[in-house]
Amino acid sequence: MSIKTQLRQPKRGKQIDGHSITAPERYAPHTRHMVILNVIKDYAGHKPGGRVRLFLTDKGYNEVVTADGQGNIKIIRHASVRMGELINDAPDRGEQ
Repeated sequence: MSIKTQLRQPKRGKQIDGHSITAPERYAPHTRHMVILNVIKDYAGHKPGGRVRLFLTDKGYNEVVTADGQGNIKIIRHASVRMGELINDAPDRGEQ
């Protein structure tokens, strides 16, 4: 498929805000988690309906889990991070 054809193709999935997949946070020594989440209520500067990727320490991950429990966000994917490598530990949780 040519580049022009690819550029004309509609984008698949939602735009993901937050950290890029190659963000420096991914390779930081204390990073242990990568999450992709849907924003339900305003959360950390992100508007409802948005999707966000974050690379987090254990403390940051615990805060995200708390926000999920409060209904502010919905975690849809989690992976462990070791020395920058992503280790998928569960299937996607979907968009529920």
